[in-house]
Amino acid sequence: MMPDKRPLSSAEYEVYLKKLIESYENKLYEQKERIFNLVEENKKLSSQLSELKGRDAQISKALMAAIAKAKEIEDAATARYRMEVERLKLFHSKWVAYYTEIKSKLPITEELLAAEAMLRKMDVILGLNSPIFAKKEDPSIVAQFLDENRRLEKRRLEEDSAATISPSGLDLNEVLNPKDLPRLEDLIREIMDRK
Repeated sequence: MMPDKRPLSSAEYEVYLKKLIESYENKLYEQKERIFNLVEENKKLSSQLSELKGRDAQISKALMAAIAKAKEIEDAATARYRMEVERLKLFHSKWVAYYTEIKSKLPITEELLAAEAMLRKMDVILGLNSPIFAKKEDPSIVAQFLDENRRLEKRRLEEDSAATISPSGLDLNEVLNPKDLPRLEDLIREIMDRK
């Protein structure tokens, strides 16, 4: 810029032009530096972008493979589940058939009724309708039967206990199952000490 509006001499004009050229060159140099820096930054960002796009493609492929594998595992698990349920149904049917066969041969006890209750529950869980479980016993009759069964068993045990005592007062049960016997190790040790 010119300091004032008076005419310049050629020396002053040259100094003014040199300053002006130097100022423009500095600004041009700064602009070139800025352009070079922006070009470098653009290259870095483009490189990062293409790397991220490559990763994105890899991630997409990995996700698709994982989804396919999960579906495959789920299908295999479902098929295995169905096979296991079928095996359980077959096993249950065999047990029900066996139970049906032996039920009439065994006395009715709490254990037998508990086994039947468990078989009924399994029948429901497996969604089967075994014909053996179609009729249901009256619970009060079953309870009465079990009470009578317990009473008779207790009476039998009492009679067996009384029968083990002989007329001489010798308890056969005590003879067969003696109490307070020394341990075998103690007897062996005692015999070895005597020698």
